[in-house]
Amino acid sequence: MPNTTPFFRQKALVTAIKRLAYPTFDEIKAFVNRKLEEQALVDEKIKSGFSKRTFERDLLDIEQIFGVVISYSHSNHGYFIDSESSLVDNILNQMLSAFDVINALKLTQTIAPYVITENKEPQGTEHLYAILQAIQNRKKISITHQKFWMDTATQRTVQPYAVKEHNHRWYLVAKDEKDGRMKSFGLDRISNLSITKNQFQYDSGFDVAQKFFHCYGVIHPEAEEPSEVTLSFTPFQGKFIKTLRIHHTQEIIRDDPKETRVKLTIHPTHDFIMLLLSYGKEVRVLEPKWLEKKLKEEHLLAASRY
Repeated sequence: MPNTTPFFRQKALVTAIKRLAYPTFDEIKAFVNRKLEEQALVDEKIKSGFSKRTFERDLLDIEQIFGVVISYSHSNHGYFIDSESSLVDNILNQMLSAFDVINALKLTQTIAPYVITENKEPQGTEHLYAILQAIQNRKKISITHQKFWMDTATQRTVQPYAVKEHNHRWYLVAKDEKDGRMKSFGLDRISNLSITKNQFQYDSGFDVAQKFFHCYGVIHPEAEEPSEVTLSFTPFQGKFIKTLRIHHTQEIIRDDPKETRVKLTIHPTHDFIMLLLSYGKEVRVLEPKWLEKKLKEEHLLAASRY
């Protein structure tokens, strides 16, 4: 069985720095050793002990593997995560989640009868590393892209700006040199990807996060303002909506035994409409009226197929 001690140790290290305000090495050491001792009670292969040398090696591994920099603040006399980026915070959360999965699975077949996973193929993740390298080096990339609704593939040269994940799929956000427009390309629809030798001028005024701020998914209507969408959920569905928000702009404006009513500021794109349809009778659109009419028509069309 592989040595999983480094995974648990590094998870405890990151957790200590996230929870404590500028912890010293001794505070981190005490926290990590306590977590290792707790884990050793259920896994005899876990080794306790945490030296300064091991600590420094873990910091280097965390930076190289996850791109998360942990630094020492001389003014605060302790360690901190050296970034205010929400992306880094998301990476940290996913990192801790990954550690929890490793902890549960233990990379062994002994738990196979008790763990059921979705049998899904990776969706284009083999392209991630090359795309991120191209983004960092401001290099154009050449791709063959096959749209779902097209019979033939097209060859594109694009300027990569970002990658975005949505619903277990990854997308490349890039400027298409054919028309100069910013577009999203599904990584699972990309083949023959190659990084060219040609650099491009990065538009520092383009804010990827802002572009998708009012979007659900990867479709962004050009030159359109987001809509105020009001949804009424049944009390049962409302319990799920409150614990796992549809969108970060979600506000609860009514919550009683009759309904959970929420308001979103969002672009009601095809992706969003498909999401609403998936809730079936558990949701009703109150505003805007055109969206209410659209969902009613779609449900009637669905019923006519039976």
